[in-house]
Amino acid sequence: MNSSGEVADLMVKEGIQITESSVKLMALGAKNLAAIIIALNEDKLQGKTSLKKMLKAEKPLCIMQIKENDLKAFNTESKKYGVLFTAVSDKTNNTGICDIITKQEDVTKLNYIMEKLGYAAPIENTPDKENTEVAQDKSQSKNSAPRVKENPSGGRYTKRGDTERMGNNSKPSVKNQINNIKAQRAKKQAGRNPVRQHTRTAPKIKKER
Repeated sequence: MNSSGEVADLMVKEGIQITESSVKLMALGAKNLAAIIIALNEDKLQGKTSLKKMLKAEKPLCIMQIKENDLKAFNTESKKYGVLFTAVSDKTNNTGICDIITKQEDVTKLNYIMEKLGYAAPIENTPDKENTEVAQDKSQSKNSAPRVKENPSGGRYTKRGDTERMGNNSKPSVKNQINNIKAQRAKKQAGRNPVRQHTRTAPKIKKER
């Protein structure tokens, strides 16, 4: 009885130790996995990357040149400020100069890094004066109010009852114009020729002698 009880206790202890070690291994694996995921995400957002990943982003790129000896320092600074770049060096000609391809949106950060490494900051392209003036003229012409067309018929106005609107543009009706002209002529003729009143005179009666 005592031997069987000791064996059972040993089996329980070994089972507990196995579960503890497995839990520790699982926790360590999860920790390492999280560290790997964080490292991969950081490599995608900052530091050195491949040219294929830069082109997949489909964002405007810019190119600048530094010395190959300063590439390590540039890499550390780019990780510090969150700049993603790729380095392309000419292996056929040993010029000692490396091309840095980065995103256009990180120009301000890149200028600061280049100045920090002792390089002159690249000057951004400024628009020409003529192009700016043309753009301003176009914007002013768009914002200006549309001009009203002048009436070629000497600025004559028609009454509201004499016009019939057709669509968006109101045009006077031809029939109404003719009727108005006839009415005006009739009024003029009535003013010139007054109506004569015909009076009948009674016949004279002859007196008998």
